[in-house]
Amino acid sequence: SISDEEKNTVSKNGVKSDKIFTVSYIHKPVNANAVGFSKREGVLFIGGYNHLPNIDAVKFLHESVMPLVWKKNENIKVFILGPDFPEDLKQKYHSDKFQVLGYQKSVDHWFENARVFVAPLRYGAGVKGKIGQALEFKLPVVTTEIGAEGMSLEDRKTALISDENPQNFADKILELYNDEHLWQTLHENSLQPLSKFSIETQEENIKKMLEYLGFKD
Repeated sequence: SISDEEKNTVSKNGVKSDKIFTVSYIHKPVNANAVGFSKREGVLFIGGYNHLPNIDAVKFLHESVMPLVWKKNENIKVFILGPDFPEDLKQKYHSDKFQVLGYQKSVDHWFENARVFVAPLRYGAGVKGKIGQALEFKLPVVTTEIGAEGMSLEDRKTALISDENPQNFADKILELYNDEHLWQTLHENSLQPLSKFSIETQEENIKKMLEYLGFKD
């Protein structure tokens, strides 16, 4: 499995838990430019849009969440990165306030200069690599319970976790966007959830799996 949540799901369907091994992504801290809270702007999302949960997340963000954010602060911009964004939706959604930017050869600039990363995922399974990527850059995250699955996030300590109510999600974006103390707390704690995704942890997980299969050093 790719996460302990999936391991538990599989074990509930008749496979003994000692036969299931979790081997996940590798995430490690990025040596990013240190850009402070006041010099950052905008809300960032990244994904591949052949994956339908990412399309749904952008639709939810554009149609339901950001109009509520813009009622309070119309100056907050959204930057949507990633390949294969449908052209019809780009024509419908793209504006100065909601910029659909597509594939970027390097995404470092966006992660280093955005103030908030959002992952408004309403369905999907496994570990969310986009959230891991934001944590690598110590970019504070607002996500849903679905987005937080498998990431070992703690609400208000390593991320803000919302339900799927648009107003609640919008309120958390605004809170994190405006509260420098909260932003700094999440920023400083961002690397904590990544320990389970270290090279050393994944090596140990693979070693346990191979030993179970009869392979020895």
